[in-house]
Amino acid sequence: MTINDLVSWNVALWALLLIPLLISAMAARSWGWALATHAAGFNLLLTAGLWLIALEEPLQSGLLRLGVLQATLLVLVNFLGWIIYRYAATNFQGDSDGARFLRWLTLTLLAVQTLLLVDHLVLFWAAWVGVSLSLNQLLLFYPDRPRALLAAHKKFLIARASELLLALAIGLLYSQFNSFSLSQIMAQIAQLRAEQLSWPLMLAALCVAQVALLKCAQLPLQGWLIQVVESPTPVSALLHAGVINLGGVLLLLFAPLLSQVVAAQWLLLLVAGPSAVLAALIMTTRISIKVRLAWSTCAQMGLMLVECALGLYELALLHLIAHSCYKARAFLAAGSAVNEQLEQSVGDALGSARLPSLTQWLGATLLVVPLVAGLVWLAQSYLLTNAGSDAISGSLVPWVILSLALVTLVAQGLAQQAALSRHWWHPMLAGLLLAAALVALYLALKTGLAQALELAPRAANLWADLWVCSLLLVLMLASYSLQRWPLNTQVRRLWIALNAGLYLDEWMTRFTLRWWPVTLTPGAAQPSFLDVEVKS
Repeated sequence: MTINDLVSWNVALWALLLIPLLISAMAARSWGWALATHAAGFNLLLTAGLWLIALEEPLQSGLLRLGVLQATLLVLVNFLGWIIYRYAATNFQGDSDGARFLRWLTLTLLAVQTLLLVDHLVLFWAAWVGVSLSLNQLLLFYPDRPRALLAAHKKFLIARASELLLALAIGLLYSQFNSFSLSQIMAQIAQLRAEQLSWPLMLAALCVAQVALLKCAQLPLQGWLIQVVESPTPVSALLHAGVINLGGVLLLLFAPLLSQVVAAQWLLLLVAGPSAVLAALIMTTRISIKVRLAWSTCAQMGLMLVECALGLYELALLHLIAHSCYKARAFLAAGSAVNEQLEQSVGDALGSARLPSLTQWLGATLLVVPLVAGLVWLAQSYLLTNAGSDAISGSLVPWVILSLALVTLVAQGLAQQAALSRHWWHPMLAGLLLAAALVALYLALKTGLAQALELAPRAANLWADLWVCSLLLVLMLASYSLQRWPLNTQVRRLWIALNAGLYLDEWMTRFTLRWWPVTLTPGAAQPSFLDVEVKS
């Protein structure tokens, strides 16, 4: 790479941060939204070009560094930013507060991009704080709503706790390496063995794991995430599709450290695993579209943290990208989701869908499990023979997730075919083709990302695998019981407890307001802590 190339790429890296500053400065202009939309599109094209360059070697410009992981995430952030700008431009057309919303939205995106670009841990921490503070202004965009105030208050306290823990982790890392360069510290840690890690490094890993749990709103601290649906729809899309994922981004950036500390991995498994299961079950009891999506985000974040704890960093990155795109689309299309749900309900009433029987579940299991095992064995044999590598070894959790998903789809297909009196082999053939496609897609993406991210292979932890697989089976059985036997006394009690969110947020809200009260808008009614589901 020549001197001219270095200069041009340096300018490009700094332009990624200067363009949002320009948008923020021009937010009050009548053409502010048009500028934001076009500038975001330009930033998206620029990051896509930088991603292609970063595939060959990381780009460095003083305090900024762009590797493959950061470039991939920057493309995602700018794509989501471009979509949200376009939606919000229409949503706030003619709104007197549109300029204020545009400014804080842009500053939030700027803080996220800064966090991904800087290679200095102190600046990384400052950007982390900046994301939280600017997002807080968006959550309080309607300050006369008591629920919005309460949610922002709880989010504010949790964010301060995570920032203190992250600062402690940074201090511990500096004490061991006498450097604030994130890339250099992680490169040195990657060369160490687990038994060579000092207690400050182990404590730093535990702090990073706790920060990720707090950022991803894991139980019992999920209440604020559920209640921020009081904010404008673009804010919900930005939060659920982007900012909430920063816990997973943190673990990906600190992967060499996390991979060496078993205690930090088990902290994530023991907290995020049950959180994912409970949030997924609670979601099924909700009626409000946005609240269901919020609980879904909590469950998806828990699963992503579990993937990181198992060392499945490629899968976690794929999960992060897919979840971000899905949630952005889901929240921005929340209005049409009501019509879609109504159409589905009418279809169910006409008998086009019904719950699978135990026989159909058993048949689907007997088909899918040997099928997936056979496909994995064939793929492993092919890779060993032709590529000399084994991309199958490691945790069994991805294949268990794939098998459970396919069993559910095939069982539902059998039930639907029986209701319509069609041939039973239709869902069988569909299951076969889908399984083959998913196995091939996962292996291709996993292999490509592992090579691009240069992640070292990690041996599977049998007990961790058993723990996560047990949680997945509990989720599947509990979900089936809630649908199959809704009038059973024990199932009914479980449904009531889940519908109340296990009362976790009520306890946390009372504790929070007892020790750190919040002043609501004068004359506004106090929020009911037992009624946290907001009408969408």
